[in-house]
Parts: sequence; C-alpha cells; structure tokens
Amino acid sequence: MIDSRFLHIKIQQYSLVTFKMVHEYDIKGTFVVLNEIEQNYAGDVMCIPYQDNGIFKAYIIDNKGTTIKDMDFNQICEFDERSKPIMGFYQPMITACFIQNDDIFFSVHHRFDNIQKSFIYSYKEDQILS
Repeated sequence: MIDSRFLHIKIQQYSLVTFKMVHEYDIKGTFVVLNEIEQNYAGDVMCIPYQDNGIFKAYIIDNKGTTIKDMDFNQICEFDERSKPIMGFYQPMITACFIQNDDIFFSVHHRFDNIQKSFIYSYKEDQILS
C-alpha cells in the first residue's frame, strides 16, 4: 500500500517583496517523489524534477506560474518505467541544476539498468545542448 502523501505534492510560490502567495502548483500522480526545486540566478524561473512511479519528469515554470516546459525524461533518455521509487528513500533519481546562460544540467538514473544519463538543456532554445 502506498502512503497517501506520495499521491500529491503542492508547491506554493511566495513573493519576497509582498510575502504573499503568487502561485500554487499541484503535482498529482501514483507515487510522486520530489526532492529539490531549483531556481535560476535571477529567481524568475524554477525547475521541478520529480519521479512518478517510474516516469521521470520535470516542470520548468516562471515566477508567475506559467509552465515553460513539461519534460518527459523516459522518452528523452529512452528509459522504461521499471525504475520505480524506493519506499523510505526520498530521492527521485533525477536532479537538475541551473548553470551559465540559464541552461539546466539534468542527470537521470535508471536503477535496474544501472544507467546514468546526463545532459545540458536550454529551455530558451528548447533543445538538448550536450
């Protein structure tokens, strides 16, 4: 039985000027594991990498709550859905980090095939750079 806290994650963005909530974002799924939300240097774009029961995903959203990109890493990395989250281990096996030019470095791990795929993605150009 899956704990109900893994079915839904709610993310709330607050203004650092007014301290009021500016956007609320819901991630719903079967077994959602999310560890960190990354933010670019300017603070106007966030990347939310997560896993939902073997499906690796990331949302890139701006500070107004607009979705810039909804990424499916199973398709990009050619991974199947066997690499499911491990109960009690709260790492989604996908990470993201903003680097120079606001590009994003992604790393995704398929635990059964023991494959780690890493690449740099430009959300401005909507393409994988390396």
